[in-house]
Amino acid sequence: MTDEELATIVADMHITENAIGRHDLSLRDSLSVIYLEKLEEIHGISKEEMKREVELMMDNPKRQSEIYGIVIRRLQAIEKEVKEENKSKDKD
Repeated sequence: MTDEELATIVADMHITENAIGRHDLSLRDSLSVIYLEKLEEIHGISKEEMKREVELMMDNPKRQSEIYGIVIRRLQAIEKEVKEENKSKDKD
């Protein structure tokens, strides 16, 4: 798996964790299962393979740093898009 591919998955995992955290504790386990299944479907990768790739990344600090640099840029770009969409909605 390339660093770009893994960064996309890790970014989606962070977005998913944030979304799950906004719900009641009683729903979080069920939502985690649903979101994980969706990530598998979107990225065409099993949860076991995701876990293995993340573990490999964590065992290599240089690669981890590079991937998280990509992740941060992706999340910042998404945040910027959302803010711009919200601004245009506020104007309407």
